[in-house]
Amino acid sequence: ERSLVVDDHGLAAPVHVDAIDAELADRVEEGIARAALSMGAGQVSPDPRGADPCGFCPVLACERRR
Repeated sequence: ERSLVVDDHGLAAPVHVDAIDAELADRVEEGIARAALSMGAGQVSPDPRGADPCGFCPVLACERRR
């Protein structure tokens, strides 16, 4: 089976699915599952990351706002 991935130049490149790091995929899936369960339980806390994480956030009184 073949899939597409983005290469170092930002271009889509074909790759065999069995060449994808299965351990990395498992860790990503586990992280998403934990986040979804936490959000489903109502545990949603701010965690701003990146260059401008608060730029589009409507919560102006957030204690973590930058």
